[in-house]
Formats: sequence, structure tokens, C-alpha cells
Amino acid sequence: MKKLYIYLLSSLIGCFAVVVLYAQPNTMYFMNYLPYQSYMNPAIQPACRVYVELPAISAINFSLGNNSLSMNDFVYMNQGQMVTALHPELGDKTSLLNAFSANNKFYQDLSFSLLGFGFKIKENGYLSINASLRQDMAFYIPKDFVKLALYGTPEENQVNTFNLQSLGFDASAYMDLSAGYSHKINEQFTVGLRAKLLVGLLDANLGFNELELQASQEEWRIIGNASARFSAPTVTVLVNNDGMIEEVAIPDDVLNSLTDYRPNLGLGFDLGAVYKPIENLSLSVAIRDLGFISWKNGYQQSASIDFAFEGIEFDITQMDSDYADSLLTVLQDSYTVEEMKTGYTSMLKSKIYLGAEYAFLNNKMSVGLLSKTTVENSQAFGELTASLNMRPLSWFGTSFSYSLFNGNFSSMGIGVNLRIPPFSFYIAGDYFPLYFSSEMIPYKMRGMNMQTGMVMTFGCKKKKIKEVQEEDKSTKMLRLQQEMMLLQQEMDKGDDSKVKKEEDIYTPVQRMQDPTGILQQTNNEQQQLTPQQLESIETTINPIVGETDNLTIEFEGVTTTEENSKPADNVEGKDDVTKTTTSNEAIPVVEKNSMEE
Repeated sequence: MKKLYIYLLSSLIGCFAVVVLYAQPNTMYFMNYLPYQSYMNPAIQPACRVYVELPAISAINFSLGNNSLSMNDFVYMNQGQMVTALHPELGDKTSLLNAFSANNKFYQDLSFSLLGFGFKIKENGYLSINASLRQDMAFYIPKDFVKLALYGTPEENQVNTFNLQSLGFDASAYMDLSAGYSHKINEQFTVGLRAKLLVGLLDANLGFNELELQASQEEWRIIGNASARFSAPTVTVLVNNDGMIEEVAIPDDVLNSLTDYRPNLGLGFDLGAVYKPIENLSLSVAIRDLGFISWKNGYQQSASIDFAFEGIEFDITQMDSDYADSLLTVLQDSYTVEEMKTGYTSMLKSKIYLGAEYAFLNNKMSVGLLSKTTVENSQAFGELTASLNMRPLSWFGTSFSYSLFNGNFSSMGIGVNLRIPPFSFYIAGDYFPLYFSSEMIPYKMRGMNMQTGMVMTFGCKKKKIKEVQEEDKSTKMLRLQQEMMLLQQEMDKGDDSKVKKEEDIYTPVQRMQDPTGILQQTNNEQQQLTPQQLESIETTINPIVGETDNLTIEFEGVTTTEENSKPADNVEGKDDVTKTTTSNEAIPVVEKNSMEE
């Protein structure tokens, strides 16, 4: 067991810093042609009206990483050769120690979607259903633990105090069955809720409310309070009279043992809201994984620690099996059980999202900013991600992100979505490495997370908003009314010749008034048009005023009336000309030349 601590520390750093992945990339928060936005914030409605997740291949992600170290903190070039920070001559243990945070988390996560679908309800609602498996594991290592491993007890004649309270381990696996609904209240506010039924499969945890090591040449003393819990299907924990765990029994016939297994059930909730204060700007907030799991088939134990051990000189460069055995003996003998019970409740690891996105170029591009805070074991871990999102086509979109993790530079993130109807293929991740050594080691990489899969999407085409270049209906009808008034004035003067002039001066309005040449009555006469004549006038009017439900035209000498016509209110000159229309469609512009043709 010589160099045991060096080996353990090197293994932790090497395994968790070379490939650093984290599930549910932040880059996906702004990829709105995928449904996974709504899994991060239940208020966000997917751009596609319907989506279907294929079993086990629609959303796959895996994570392995830490919150403090980069590869170049542990491996780097020195005097022309690659060395580690623990090299006896060229290494730099001080720089390595400074790279650690006060509370360090080394984690691994795995999740994939079993099945899911979602669809739009009318115009304001969106319902989604999902079933997935989630697993996570984490080691928590305080900086003083690393200091102890690197330097031992440097103060040989004094007491070396190490605060190890954040030391711990946590692992869990469970099934997540969820239903989410998002509702658009108005053009500005959208709210969402996702409810989850959780089925616990595995849980293990070790933590300390207090843990302090006082080490000197004369005595090592450990003071603290610890708690541990464990639950797994068909597994039985056997304890002695003192409450110490003697054996963890696993049955030979696991399948038959499952018939007596009581499921560990729990509930969880995601809450979200989206606010659009101005056009193209979206502000969002979400709280994810608020909930618990009640472990019926579990064991929970708490113990106090207060033990003194004859001191030893601790030197990492001279460490052999005696040091390791002594330390393990201290930990085992100092553990005194206070309480042991079956069944307990564990809380989910909650996440808080704060997002902002501004779109431009008709929503084909946007910039976004996302803050994510993970709360677990009374600790908070923060991330900040800025992104540029491009959606030039309904079948293609991409996002580029730049992330900070706990205030330190991380790396670039990339997300790509390619849609070949009805399938959407995507890959997205944060913390892709940008710098490599000549040996292709990503020495500045702090982390990377990735998710990939294939999902079926339907109804993803954008509604085209046509810019109306013509006059709107009210303006056009007012102009038509004015031209008819001018025509009335000409007829009052007895100058009907303009109606009968050649085509080059025969205006569309005059053609409308006299399409058949019958409007040559005197000013004192009034004639009701026959149905055939009315049909002829209507045929000429429709290309100008569009499809109208009712239309009444009155002027001195002639009156044409369609049934159920209503006079328009508050229109200047309505005594001469009255019109009513209920159509909402725009009226196309009709040029004079086209009418003459």
C-alpha cells in the first residue's frame, strides 16, 4: 500500500478531470426546436406542435467531472518533459493545492429517456409526458483533506488541525415518471408545472455534520458527528448488538426476492415562468427537482465520533501500509452508533435556472444568458453560460456557448440540430476543449457535458408574418368613398361624358359605377338595379374592395343595395356613400392598367 494516498489522489484527478461531462447541457436551454427546453424549464413551450421520444435513444447523456480542477493543474510541461504536480523534483504541490476549492465535488451522472411525447393544446397550452432513468454519484472532498494528503503533518512540534466536515459520498438511482403542462396566460406571461412520480432503486450516502482531525506527534484526535444511509432492492443490512454493520447480505435468487420488494416512492416538482417585457426579449426562471423519495427498504444510521489515537508522524513521501492501516483503524474505532432505524427520506438535488434571451432577424438569431445553481448537501455550485443561437431554417439550428464554472473560465459549448422530417437529430455539450498539447491532451479543459439522441417532431414550420404593403382596408374604403363623391359631383354638373370617354381615361371607380352603361339617368331619377345588373357591378367591385360580406353604394340618381347591408358609422360623407364590411382580409392593390386589361 506504499504511496497509497498519491495513488488515490492521482486516480481521482485523472478519472474526473480528463473527460468531464455533465448531463443536460446548458447550451440546450436556447435550442427551441428541441423539446428538452421544457425539461429544464416547464414553462417553455417547444416550437414544434407535436414531438415523440423514441425508446432509449431520444435523450442519452453521461457525466464525469469535478468543480475545481483542470488538466493543467495536475499535468504540465516542465523543463521539456511532461510531469505531474506530485513529481518529487519538478512537481508543484503548492499550485495543485491552490487549484482546489474549499469544497470539491467529483461527480458522475447518467440518464436516458425511456419514452416521451408532447403536444400543443389549442393555442395556449402544451402537455408533455416522459419516463426516464436517472443515476448520479458524487464524492465530496474538503481542501484540508488534500492538504493532509499532500503535506502530512508539517508542523511537527505543534497540533495540525484539519476541517473535514464536507467529506462525504452520495449515490442514487431512480425512475422518473413525469407530466408537464405549460400555459400561455397572455402575450407576456407563460407559466409551467411538471409533476413527477419517483420510484427509488438505489441510494447510499455518507456525510458529516462535524468532522475535525487534530494531528501531532503525540496524538491524533478525531471529533465529529456522522450519518449514513443505504437502500437497494433485495439487499439486507445486518448489524451487531452495538449497532455496527457486520454484513450486507445479497440473496442468491434475486428475481424471487423481488416479489416481496416494496417500491420506494417519492414526488417531485418543477416550476417555471417566462416573461416577455418587450418584443423579442424573454426572461425566464425555473426551479427543478423539488421533491423527495421515501426509502421503505432502507437503513439509516447516525453516530458520534470522539476518539484519540497515539500520534504518528504523517509524511506523504514516506507513507507505507502502516500509515494507511493506522488511519483506517482510527476511523473504525472512533465510530460509535447512536441510532439505527429502517426507512428514511432523501431529498432531490435541486437546480435553479435564471435565463434571458433576445432574438433578432425575425427570430433567426438570438443571444442568451443562463445562470444555473445546483443545491445539494447544503452546498451550492454555480454555472454561468452565454450563448449565440442561430435558427436560419426550420430544419437546421446551431448554438455556441461560453461557460464559467464557479467563477472560473471553462470552455466553449456547441449544439447542433438537424431535422429530416419527421426526425430531429441533435448533439449538444458544454465545455468542449479548445487547447491541446502536442500530445493532444486538453490541458486547459475544465469540463464538458454532452447529450445526444433522435426525436420525432411535427408541425415545426414557423407561421409566416406577411408585411402588408398595400393600404389597409379602412384606408382603401375611405379612398374609394372619396372618389365616388368626386364622381357624384361630376354627375351633379351634368357632365356624364367622363363615364363614356375612352378607356385611357375611364377610371376603375367610373367603371364600377357604370359597368353596363345604364347609369345615364338624370339627377332627379332613381332606379333600382336588376339582379343581373347588380351581379355585373359586383363582379367589377370585388377585385377592388376584396371579399366583403355587405356592401351598399348610394349616390344621387342611382342606388344599389345588397341585402342585410348596414351603414358605416363615423365615415365622412356617409350621406352620399355608405359601406359596411366585416371581412378581416387585406385588400390587394389594383392598378389602373390591370383594371383596363
